[in-house]
Amino acid sequence: MHDLLSIPVSIVNGNSGAADKLAYLARGVFWAVSRRIGLSFIVRLWNGARIKVFPNSSFSPMFYFKYPEGADMQFFRANSSLANTFVDVGANVGIFSALMADKFSNVIMFEPSSDSFHSLEIMSGLNGQMAKFELHNIAVSDLPGSVKFIDEGAMSSGNRITNDENFTGAGVVVVRADTLDNVLAGRFDKIVMKVDIEGGEERAFNGAYNLFANNCIRLVMFERLGRTNLQGIEKFLSTHKYKVFRVLDNGVLSVDHDEISVPLINLFACPENIFSQLNTEF
Repeated sequence: MHDLLSIPVSIVNGNSGAADKLAYLARGVFWAVSRRIGLSFIVRLWNGARIKVFPNSSFSPMFYFKYPEGADMQFFRANSSLANTFVDVGANVGIFSALMADKFSNVIMFEPSSDSFHSLEIMSGLNGQMAKFELHNIAVSDLPGSVKFIDEGAMSSGNRITNDENFTGAGVVVVRADTLDNVLAGRFDKIVMKVDIEGGEERAFNGAYNLFANNCIRLVMFERLGRTNLQGIEKFLSTHKYKVFRVLDNGVLSVDHDEISVPLINLFACPENIFSQLNTEF
């Protein structure tokens, strides 16, 4: 009952326009009911991509928002012309990548969780006509090798690498890791990228040193959590002459330090020399 009451509120707040609110409300209620009877189903997203919705996934219900990341996703799509390759680090079940598939020739996804990776395989199979998909069942880090990974199950959006070598408990597994430089450098000269790995963003950036040094990454969106070392990330990006900013709900790009420092938001970065050219009309 809690889900059935909270879903309408989320949909009303997360979608704009009466038509979208009604359409996505119907989707949300259908998902809540389907979840209770254990039903998985395939749904077509508004951009034509298809995903399989799993009742045990904590991320699958995001399909009842037109733009799961709000203005951030709209801004991302509006600037897709910066590159023909999209890289999704921490792809989970692939909804974000699915909503980018019509904008890029190549979609490269990284996901270490085995059950979430299975969802990516299904999603890419459903949308092979939209883009060329490349999947990597590994964690992205600053060094190749292996890492301790907390897999909370249910295709959780909170799965993450842990730095605590003594951490034990249910769901802790060892997974293979590699750097973005090892996997991508030398293959693509222009990339648009999303990084959502629950506080491990600094580690991923350090492993993409050459990609940033050569300005291959034309735009990156990354999550800013309470545990994110924002100061370290800003220093790294500044060294490579990247500007860090936030997309406000009205489409304004803010570089104000106080607005950037707020936890639980998405931040962006791009080479300083293209910041003024970014498209803010969406």
